[in-house]
Amino acid sequence: MQYGGDISYNFGQVGFEPFDLEIRASTGRLEVIVDGQSHVFQDISLAKWPFDNYFKAGNYIQTTDPTGYSKVKLYSIEVSH
Repeated sequence: MQYGGDISYNFGQVGFEPFDLEIRASTGRLEVIVDGQSHVFQDISLAKWPFDNYFKAGNYIQTTDPTGYSKVKLYSIEVSH
């Protein structure tokens, strides 16, 4: 799937129950794992992203709907380099 010129992958909906998310980044490779389902990005779109060890955790809602909202609850977080 293309999104703004980048390639994306649809993991489906996670619903309202806790889920596991893991991101493994290395030179020219990005692996995203959601509840054990893995997808590797290893293509031309990665050339646009220099990995400068930038990390944020949260939900950054992208809507202009005045009734839109988001809620995130982190049960645990672990970061390693």
